Amino acid sequence: MSNHLVNLMIVGAMKCGTSTLANVLRGHPDICVSSPKEAHYFNRVADWRDELDRYHSCFEDRTRKILCDATPGYTCYPEHGPIWQDILEYNPDTKFIYIVRNPFERIVSHYCHAYQRGAKVKAIETELFSNPIFLQRTRYYQQIQPYIETFGRDNVLLIQFDDLIKKRESCLRQVASFIGVEAEPLLNQPAVHSNASTGNHFRKAKFDKFYRNKYLQGFRDLLPKSIWKRVKVLTDYIAKKPIRIRPQLDQATGNRIAELLHDDICQLERLMEVDLSAWKTFTAATTEPSSSRNSGKGSVEA
Repeated sequence: MSNHLVNLMIVGAMKCGTSTLANVLRGHPDICVSSPKEAHYFNRVADWRDELDRYHSCFEDRTRKILCDATPGYTCYPEHGPIWQDILEYNPDTKFIYIVRNPFERIVSHYCHAYQRGAKVKAIETELFSNPIFLQRTRYYQQIQPYIETFGRDNVLLIQFDDLIKKRESCLRQVASFIGVEAEPLLNQPAVHSNASTGNHFRKAKFDKFYRNKYLQGFRDLLPKSIWKRVKVLTDYIAKKPIRIRPQLDQATGNRIAELLHDDICQLERLMEVDLSAWKTFTAATTEPSSSRNSGKGSVEA
């Protein structure tokens, strides 16, 4: 039993399918996933002991066997401090799931995400090396190794994004076995890729920073969730900026990324005991959207 503490965390990596997996887990009768899906508790409170009631209120049914917090922000080191130490004090029996993805695809998806969230990003060839978060969050070994050292290898499940999407049944059976629940309710969930960033085009919402304004949050908490969702859908529909072309990495940028991530990929390869050689060399097709190919090189202006 959960003993009323959160005992499962999907800690990343960002843009690697955490929403997809969380939505599948949400449909299992033995699992309660936080609402919102990303509780952002341990990476945003000064002292995790101070606001536990608020954190636990994110879980509608705390009697379930598994309470799951799916916050990729927990593996944003050194942007955030050693969060794993706070989680150890909170619940030493916590288990973790960490999803990894082809680094070139993840970085482009992260860049598009930043633009869509209202960030004033430069051209992708410049932004990736002037803003350290794009590479830091793609150093998968560096991010997850402290959790393994703290909680033990048996309590950290590493899965690949491609397996979650393309080998869904075997991947979900592995997840079910890891957390100790029946697999069938997971397999019966719709095979939907949440927050997919495929295709050649994407948009930018003008109001995203408005939604995240700290003063608005207090007002938002007073509204029923159903009403807030309708407000957000309506303003999103009105406020979309023109469609942008999804950017692609040029060869020089891809080569530089491969060089900077090489050592981390090698360490991850040994840890997972899988062949990640395809991640060590960049080819132009690597970051092309899977649903549509585009020979032109796109850019984002902000």
